[in-house]
Amino acid sequence: MNNFILKTIKILLCALPLVSIVVADSMFFPFITGKAFLFRVAIELITCLYIALAFADPRFRPKNNKLLVAFGTFVGIIFVADIFAVDASKAFFSNFERMEGFVLLAHLFAYFLVLINVFKEKKDWIMMIGSNVAVSVFMTFFAYLQFFGGAVINQGGVRLDGTLGNSAYMATYMLFNIFFLIYLWFSNGNKVKGISDIIIGGSSLYIVYYLYELSKKGLDYSLAGGVILAIVLLALLKACWFRFGDTFKKFDHLYALSVYSILIIAQIIILYYTATRGAILGLIGGLLLTAIIIAITEKEHRHIKNVSIAVIAILFVVVFGFILIKNTSFVKNSPVLTRFASISIDDTKTQARSIIWPMAIDAFKEKPVLGWGQDNFIIAFAEYYRPEMIRHEPWFDRTHNAFLDWLIAGGILGYIGYLSLYVFALRGLWKSAMFTKREKAVLIGLFSAYAFQNLFIFDNLISYMLFILLLGLSNLDVSTEESKKNVSEEIGAPLLASVVVIFVIILLLVNYRPYEQNITLSQGIGQQQEGVTKNLSLLKQALSYGPTGEFETTEQMDRIAMDVLGSAQVADQDKNDFGLATLDALKAEVAKHPKDVRTYINLGSFEADVGMSDDAIPVLEQAKVLSPKKQQIYFSLAKAYFLKGDKEKDQSYTDKALETLKYAYDLAPGFDAPKLIYAQSLAVTGHIAEGVAIAKTMDNPGDFTTPAVVKIMVENGHADDAVSVLEIAIKADPTNKSLYTLVSDIYTFKKDKAKAIEWLKALEVALPSATDEAEQDIVKVNAALK
Repeated sequence: MNNFILKTIKILLCALPLVSIVVADSMFFPFITGKAFLFRVAIELITCLYIALAFADPRFRPKNNKLLVAFGTFVGIIFVADIFAVDASKAFFSNFERMEGFVLLAHLFAYFLVLINVFKEKKDWIMMIGSNVAVSVFMTFFAYLQFFGGAVINQGGVRLDGTLGNSAYMATYMLFNIFFLIYLWFSNGNKVKGISDIIIGGSSLYIVYYLYELSKKGLDYSLAGGVILAIVLLALLKACWFRFGDTFKKFDHLYALSVYSILIIAQIIILYYTATRGAILGLIGGLLLTAIIIAITEKEHRHIKNVSIAVIAILFVVVFGFILIKNTSFVKNSPVLTRFASISIDDTKTQARSIIWPMAIDAFKEKPVLGWGQDNFIIAFAEYYRPEMIRHEPWFDRTHNAFLDWLIAGGILGYIGYLSLYVFALRGLWKSAMFTKREKAVLIGLFSAYAFQNLFIFDNLISYMLFILLLGLSNLDVSTEESKKNVSEEIGAPLLASVVVIFVIILLLVNYRPYEQNITLSQGIGQQQEGVTKNLSLLKQALSYGPTGEFETTEQMDRIAMDVLGSAQVADQDKNDFGLATLDALKAEVAKHPKDVRTYINLGSFEADVGMSDDAIPVLEQAKVLSPKKQQIYFSLAKAYFLKGDKEKDQSYTDKALETLKYAYDLAPGFDAPKLIYAQSLAVTGHIAEGVAIAKTMDNPGDFTTPAVVKIMVENGHADDAVSVLEIAIKADPTNKSLYTLVSDIYTFKKDKAKAIEWLKALEVALPSATDEAEQDIVKVNAALK
């Protein structure tokens, strides 16, 4: 029984890399939640089996290991930090978008614990890393399918993301596997068995996946897909030939050398086309450090030392060569190289990170010892919000720096605990007698590459899994001979039954309700045959399952409610039921998360949108207290004041709204977003000259000159002002057809036929494709101004 349990654990561990290819289309956040739930259940099962094995066999019990102690201490610190978090619910259970919190950290620790106590020999780790690389072979083929248009790039654009749904996640994944390939190459030499097994596994997985997706119309057949499938089949047949045949044994060395080289180059190309600068620079730096260490420490093999020196030279040539050509058309015409060419001090000043990182430091100063708790940066982000963030996304729940993320989550204690993982892992790796100097150099290079790219990105489930695997591998320094002195007992039925019961309990407590919540939410936001009453029933049911997806469910209710309330096809009673249920859900979120300003904004904005301005105003005023410099709050508050002023016919509320918008504008007067809202509000409330003056300072005032605003300006004697703003907008956006049409309409209103036609002719020159439409408008002008 012991051997059976041990083999089962090893098989399950080696199968874990398959998590990275899971995309649960039926779930909310399909690229995140499916992977996370599968990982959780797998780790829970593996850990329970391991507990039974460790009880019966002392060889597999935890040893006094410095890295294990460091990891356990880190987890303990974060546990305390999460208990005292600003929002403990978020800290422990996270949400569907991230699926992290302490729940994930506990699973990661269990993963590490099992890895280092079950994989005792180097061959075990070679097998584990090989299985990971085999899955990366699948991912490589799939990424090339995306590159050649045979599969959709999930986040849009040209940056490859594989089955991870995010190009930055894909970059980290490729970064790890490039180094793992190099490590296997150095560990196995050019043995054909290992690399053939990897190709057979990865190719077979791709063929099954591709054919399955074709059968269910998840992919459309394409020439690119057919060609790549043929290449995969050829690679599979060739790998089987060399793995199981005897005909070409004298070419084994050359075959293995070729396959390792091709795979490494292929994955470097994929990493390049993720266009993720931190990971690519991390790869260059990691390879450089690896080559330097080998060049310094290699004494026995002169050719390896020379190759390392050559790699160093090549990397320097690549870097400095790029610096020399970065302003050429070749670089400027490449969407990837352009991202690197744009790296400069001025560029970093405009990036969100340059604003978020100082905000994070300010937040750390408020809670320096134990921090804010996991998944609580969103609260700190709101409190320390800087107005210049208006040009970026409205919400950041991560600092985009893994080290700062842990500083925020666990304070200085958590930060030191996180750093200790690197320190003890590198210390153990350097002292270990289980690795050659070349292997150590590769793993040190991977640590440095990962750490560097983590300065610019946050971790996710897959990168955490790879990091745990790297930590476990670096911990390899166990004497199997000494372990065999321990006497083991067979796992009995009572013990096995006990761990099965434990597994079922954990499964139900940790996963069942969040899983059901996710599925129910996904159904609730989809179209239902029974109509919106069924949607409402499902969403209310999703809310009942617990904290993990409550906020996201409420946000979806809010979004759908606005569509329902504005639909002519929905009965009044159904509208009323949906609106009241949404209002109750939004209020409940405020009560449960009183420090999260988003809950106040959502509630206040909804109340304002449905005409409850009296209720919305105090809610949004409280939001101001929590985040005094976030302009979004002032925009919503001003809307509520406008609505109240219109309802009560009270000019004082309109004045209050304009004062509120002016305050938001004054917070960041150099940005178009607050200018636009303030200028338009001034214009439609009769302060046209003031609105025009602000609009003219916008980089592109085209958004200001909507037909409604232009109509008000013209009707109130400000036609010339409208034309002057439109002329600025046309200079900024010379192919915007509607801008020319608006100018022509203004001159038509002024009965200036020549000018009206002149602007339509200008449209034909600027946008030849609009010639026919412009000619039709010219006919209308001639007819109107005979």
